[in-house]
Amino acid sequence: MRQRYTYVILLLLFASLESCKKEKVEDAIEPNDPVFLVEGTLGTEMFSAVAGDNNFYMSTFTQTVQNVSLFSGKLSDGNTEVELGIFDGDIDLPDELWADNLPDDLHFAGIPQQPVFQLSKQVFPNSNYIDQIKWYVNGQFVGLNTMTIHEPGRYMVCAEVSFVSGNEGIVCNDVIVGYQKNASSIMRHFVSPGGDLQVWLEELDVPVASVKWYMDDNFVSDEIKLIDEIGDEMHVVKAVVTYANGVVRTKKVLLDGTACGGYLDDFSIFENSQSAYFRDYAITLTIRKNGVEYTSMNVPNNGADFHILDRVRYEENSSGNPVLKIEAEIDCMLKNNTTGELVPFSGTMQFGIEVD
Repeated sequence: MRQRYTYVILLLLFASLESCKKEKVEDAIEPNDPVFLVEGTLGTEMFSAVAGDNNFYMSTFTQTVQNVSLFSGKLSDGNTEVELGIFDGDIDLPDELWADNLPDDLHFAGIPQQPVFQLSKQVFPNSNYIDQIKWYVNGQFVGLNTMTIHEPGRYMVCAEVSFVSGNEGIVCNDVIVGYQKNASSIMRHFVSPGGDLQVWLEELDVPVASVKWYMDDNFVSDEIKLIDEIGDEMHVVKAVVTYANGVVRTKKVLLDGTACGGYLDDFSIFENSQSAYFRDYAITLTIRKNGVEYTSMNVPNNGADFHILDRVRYEENSSGNPVLKIEAEIDCMLKNNTTGELVPFSGTMQFGIEVD
């Protein structure tokens, strides 16, 4: 009888062991292609940075350089970094067009060797009636009678004018230099001896859709041509101009009702003729490796190549802003900021940049 119980116990134990036996499940094969990477040759050394490998992490952000957006991304492990920026372009057009207008072949940004914008008292037709002009750029005094801007950007330029008559006034204009403009016009005016005023726009390269006129910041008309009356004191006439292609620009002129030369023209018109250098959609590339920074700025990269092979809207970044993922081929020169040596860089990238 005891042997029979032993036999039953052994059978139950065997059955229990069989019920606990696990089937081996093969791991699912997931595609593991890196989303963001940079691979190439820096000088004579191979270079590689892959998001997700060896603590490399892709971050995206927007910087501002002279009031122009530099849409940027950085692939970094804390020691080795690749930072790419693309300057905004067509900056007088709405921002939402930026990614759509981005060309496939981009040039590298540099530092212009000549000033991109200069103004002096002598460029105005009524300069004999002007005693002096104090020039301010973004709120900073930059010169008496003459001013110079060296770097592309969008600036608020103000003129504090003293006339020979003793009248004084201040007028400010938005000035875009070193970037393409998609619409332009000249603001003209006429003041009769009795103070009858006419202000209009001419030499248009794009039709005007609408104009809003302001006198000393007070709205006065939305006609294409302003007709009004002014007194002998100084006034600022402002036109907010919307062009047919979507460009919106604000233009101002300083004048009085004496018809005796006491005015200062809209000096933003000079932005159209002075700069042969354009930074629209220009690239900046910086690599930091082993404590050394290599940068594309201040490098003669006229023959360099940055060709976009593909672009796609990616998911939003941690700030909630959209990211554009680009795949590109690169062939350029970078400057070793420690030694000043120029080092070639050639490679490919899949990179993210913030676009808003």
